[in-house]
Amino acid sequence: MHATATELLYSRLPNYMYCTDDYRDGGIQMAKDFAIKKNYIQVNTTTYQQAILLDHDDECFMSDLWYEHSHLPVPNIVIANKENGRAHSITLLRSPVPKTEKSHRHPI
Repeated sequence: MHATATELLYSRLPNYMYCTDDYRDGGIQMAKDFAIKKNYIQVNTTTYQQAILLDHDDECFMSDLWYEHSHLPVPNIVIANKENGRAHSITLLRSPVPKTEKSHRHPI
């Protein structure tokens, strides 16, 4: 049985991550089980990029979600604001990409 995109994202989240309910209050570091209940969470770590997150401020994003005009890959997850039509999209990478020289994956 294949995992859903949400389950896959959850399994890849760091055990401790920065999160907040309001950016004006700043972020605090919490364990994953508590952090995911916040409005904003850290998806990528400082050493690995595992997802591409896009902020769609265009009110037409949800109507253009089928991507025939955008030439973007279809995201795994879309979080939409029904009040104003704006959204965030998450495209999960097949494998996390190291962001520093010391974060490379060691051969097995």
